[in-house]
Amino acid sequence: MLDAFATYFAKEWSVISRAPLIFLMAAAVVCGLAYIATSWLYKGRISHLDERIRLRDDQLDDYKTKLEGASPDEARARLDALEAQVAGLLPRHLSETQKAKLRAVVTPPFGSTGSWKIEILYDVASRDSQVYAAEFIEVFRAIGGWVVQSASIMGPSPYPTSGIGVKVKNRAELTAVERLVVDALTGAALQFDYLPPGRLHAGDVALLFTTKTTST
Repeated sequence: MLDAFATYFAKEWSVISRAPLIFLMAAAVVCGLAYIATSWLYKGRISHLDERIRLRDDQLDDYKTKLEGASPDEARARLDALEAQVAGLLPRHLSETQKAKLRAVVTPPFGSTGSWKIEILYDVASRDSQVYAAEFIEVFRAIGGWVVQSASIMGPSPYPTSGIGVKVKNRAELTAVERLVVDALTGAALQFDYLPPGRLHAGDVALLFTTKTTST
């Protein structure tokens, strides 16, 4: 490209040498126009970048104001706590996976006559306990081999803060049926508390459902 320009310049030198002032003025005009165009182009780009930077800074300031100066980790912890609080307000339900794990453990051995007895109780003052207990009743009755009794109670004591109490005769020496139910709850990743049998214990094992007051 430079060679072509040099060749063109050499051919036109005779014309340029006759009117150097006109040539210099034309060159100055061309350079000036090129400078103005370049300045306008880059000025627009710089202005656009400045606007984006101001927008980013405004967003960051807005986030900091909303988070009250909390760091990203602190904000994540707050969000997790809020999600856990919201989840605690939702009615409890057994997932299909949990139902399958319960069935896999508490299904009687092949050839069993099905004489096991379980009592499922729920606190009438608990908002979701009746529905939650009904899902466990459905699981045990659908399996077969279990005699299921259910009843509502008011103001149970002691109170299982996990929301599920397993009434057993002796926690240190669980019977085969009690161990079966405990293993099923553990396998389904369900929190529970051990409770003494008390006067309401009418079966081989009993489950008590109340409002959950402890966090996961």
